[in-house]
Amino acid sequence: MERVLKASSLAEVDTATANLSKVLDEQWNEIASFHPSDEVWEPTRHLLAALHEPLAELRGTKPSSNVASTDECGPTTLQERLYDAKANVYQILHSSEPRLPLPASPEPPPAGQNRLPNGHVIERTGPRGPGRLDIDNGTADDVAVSVVTGDPSKPQVMVYVRAHSQATVTGISGTYQVYFKSGSDWDADRRGFTQGCAFHRFDQPFDQRSHWQIDLRRSVLGNAKTSTVPPY
Repeated sequence: MERVLKASSLAEVDTATANLSKVLDEQWNEIASFHPSDEVWEPTRHLLAALHEPLAELRGTKPSSNVASTDECGPTTLQERLYDAKANVYQILHSSEPRLPLPASPEPPPAGQNRLPNGHVIERTGPRGPGRLDIDNGTADDVAVSVVTGDPSKPQVMVYVRAHSQATVTGISGTYQVYFKSGSDWDADRRGFTQGCAFHRFDQPFDQRSHWQIDLRRSVLGNAKTSTVPPY
């Protein structure tokens, strides 16, 4: 089990689990070949039963295949997938017989609180234009606002706006849509948050000829509707 816990990749978790299954199988066969006296048969029977259940679950399985690659925030990180795979193997053994001498359970990845500076431009591509967009994030969550002319995962501009803060995007070209994702703990690799995520889009299109102002707070008096969208 220690090799499973020390694995640094999903492939290593799979290999260590296969080796663990082999060791358990050998131990089960060795114990089953004993012919104990009546007074020691009962604990031996319990031990055989305790080993049989995890063997059935671990034999021929790959923990990596049971790990979710996405969650509410989009693609999961390697550390999240590693923890899920290790915890799955650990739970199989621990639940079968709590008295088995196992090392400490795997620790979940620490919850981070990473934030970017307000107004930080995460991405900018394509030609510049005359468009301007003022953003008022009156919500309690940080957001990443994207100016999109096609695929929301490939924005013309993506800017970080902290909770209860404002930012302005200039140099926007063409007709565009505004997407925004909210949450906490920014992850640069996934270009998104890792906790408490939500994804939205303004339904109306925007054009470069106007100076637009948007407020991300929900309001019954607002004239711009938004829709929930899949993670991007």
